[in-house]
Amino acid sequence: MFDDRIEFFNPGALMDDLTVEKIKTGNYKSHLRNKQVASIFRELNLIEKYGSGVRRVIDTFTAYGLPAPEFEATQGGMAVTVFKAREPAKVGGVSGGVNGGVNGGVTADASQLLELIRSIPGLKTTEFVAHTGKPKRSIERWLKQLKAQGQIEFRGATKTGGYHATVGKENTP
Repeated sequence: MFDDRIEFFNPGALMDDLTVEKIKTGNYKSHLRNKQVASIFRELNLIEKYGSGVRRVIDTFTAYGLPAPEFEATQGGMAVTVFKAREPAKVGGVSGGVNGGVNGGVTADASQLLELIRSIPGLKTTEFVAHTGKPKRSIERWLKQLKAQGQIEFRGATKTGGYHATVGKENTP
């Protein structure tokens, strides 16, 4: 861990002809190393689609305005570097975030929440709080807005269900 980044390392070489570029674009056939673990994660709905995780991580980072993580294949494994948020550019003495709050308000944050729901379907309100660091009341307000617009729906029982993007709704709030 560093002041401006966190570096992760996972031992184990990439399989066959797999490259970092193929992983980043999602243009490859996924090969499971541990089929039992993958099967359990799939049954728990923790895997949406095999081989799509890196692309969804990149999309989630960019949806939150964070720099995309850097991926590097090394002889001994895979390294990933996640960077701290960039400082917003100043606009007339007011940061873009504050200015966006005046101009875009809830819409910008609701849009980011929608991207999170698309990238990790099935999360609950408390999990959104953990992922975003935003207050529960704000999350509940944005969820209500997205539901009213038909962008998301809650599926499953109250205690075990979660939020999902509605099929065919590509417009953003």
